[in-house]
Amino acid sequence: MSSKLPQSKPFRAGLLIGTTYIYAKAGDAIQRHVHEVGDNHITIVLNGSFRLFGNPLIEDKILTVGNVAVWPVGEYHGFEALEDGSRMLQIQTGRVA
Repeated sequence: MSSKLPQSKPFRAGLLIGTTYIYAKAGDAIQRHVHEVGDNHITIVLNGSFRLFGNPLIEDKILTVGNVAVWPVGEYHGFEALEDGSRMLQIQTGRVA
């Protein structure tokens, strides 16, 4: 797994806020992390594929284009791109901007 972080592009559409992440190379990753109170996320894979890690419930699960994952507060998780140019959209559901 690479230590390189993906490029991030925040967005806002009305009350909806989130970030698009672009992983240049396979192996680029967002390390294991957890969301705090009021910071649930929904992840949608836009291009490529990702391996999930950081939590026994999701360890080594693969997400591909169109897959959606919901990350409740307190659930550890991380992502590793499996293909060059993989992209994901993360939408924050617990905050009102």
